[in-house]
Parts: sequence; structure tokens; C-alpha cells
Amino acid sequence: MPDPVGTWPSSLPIAVGLAELSRSDPIAEYVGLRYILSRAGTRGAGVSDARVDARTLTDVVGRLRRVLRRSIRSDYPWERLPMARVELLHVLTEVGPARVGELARAQRLAPNTVSELVQQLIDDGFASRAPDPRDGRASVIAVTPRGIGELAQWTEANESRIDVALTSLSAADRSAIRHAVPALERLVERLERDDAEPRS
Repeated sequence: MPDPVGTWPSSLPIAVGLAELSRSDPIAEYVGLRYILSRAGTRGAGVSDARVDARTLTDVVGRLRRVLRRSIRSDYPWERLPMARVELLHVLTEVGPARVGELARAQRLAPNTVSELVQQLIDDGFASRAPDPRDGRASVIAVTPRGIGELAQWTEANESRIDVALTSLSAADRSAIRHAVPALERLVERLERDDAEPRS
């Protein structure tokens, strides 16, 4: 498979920097950022392509998450469902009813931290607590229909913002992003496998 850097249109001015890409649309960085890094001489001696790709992707993903959190606040205020609770709701929808300790291990968080988040979700009606069928002395946490609905609204706000941004890009840029998604999914799966492996 050809390197995207080698096939990136030569008409794109090298003078277009990261700040310019961010101002025009942060999602464009997925396609053009590696090109700029390679052509601008930011690799440096002894730095592998893989390390540059990792650094670039880490930066872009972080910036994408931040700009999405900022940009959806008009439709979905951050205070309504902070990210820590969003992530916990995602875990609950994926694993089903679970004990606090199980949720803490899944998120690699301290049990008392997860316990506080669980109580906040319960107070808001997004989660419920019930006796554990395996052991009545313990309890399990489950997402409620209201929690599922709230998570769906949060997801819709993000999808809507990305849709608007994608629509403003060229057909070539949208195609490049679309074709990058399967590789990004494989990267996520690889990270999930690594995270599931016991650590010494």
C-alpha cells in the first residue's frame, strides 16, 4: 500500500501549518498533518516513522476530543454529562450490569472514584443499583433507559458536529478519512487487546 505522504497532492502549500489546519477544520489534520510534518523537516535524526506517526496521531486525537467537547456545548452543555460519566455509561452499555469493583477494573480507576461516579449517575436517574443475582449480599449497577437516552443525545451532538465539519471538506478529503477508518478501528482493537493483557 502506498504511503499517504507520498501521494498527498503537491499543490498543498507547505506553508500551511498546524494552526491553519486547525482553524479551517480540525478533522483535516487526519489527512494532512503527516504530510506537513514530513515535508517541514520535523522528523529529526534518529526518529522512526512509527514514532512520528504515534506522536502525530496522539496529538490529533487529543485535539479532536478537545475541540468536540468545546464545539458541542451549545447543543449539549458539558455540565449535563461530564466525560467521566460518559465513559462509565459506555462501559455499562458494553458489559451490562456489573459490580463497582468490576467497573473500576474495566476503567483502571480506583473503586472509590468509580463509586462516586456511580452514585452521581444514580442520582441523575442514568443508572440503577440492584442486588447481585450471583450474591445477594452484593449489588450490581445497570444503565437505565434514561441513561441510554442521554448517552444517545450526547452521541448525536458529536455526530452532528462532525457531520457539519465533514460536509465542508472536499470529496477527496472525505474519501481519505473514510478509507482511514478501518485502519483506525484495527488500531483501537490492538490497543484493547494490549489493555486486556495482564501487566507485570
